[in-house]
Amino acid sequence: MENPEVKAEGLTAESLPRSVVITGASSGIGRASALLIAREGFQVLAGVRREADARKLVEEGGSSQISPVMTTSNSIRGWQRLG
Repeated sequence: MENPEVKAEGLTAESLPRSVVITGASSGIGRASALLIAREGFQVLAGVRREADARKLVEEGGSSQISPVMTTSNSIRGWQRLG
């Protein structure tokens, strides 16, 4: 079934980028979400606090699907990559 709201200049839901930003991907629900969404074929930009957590996330989720970004709890400087 075609989504009637997605009709701008030939765009379809299938042609839109499949990218997600997840904060808190170092552990818990954020980590589990990043891994699950990556397995579904999305590109995941994952905010993590520790380099070791970033390595583990990429090892488990795949470097082609998950791009970790180092963040701190009181700063968004790590997200400058988005701009």
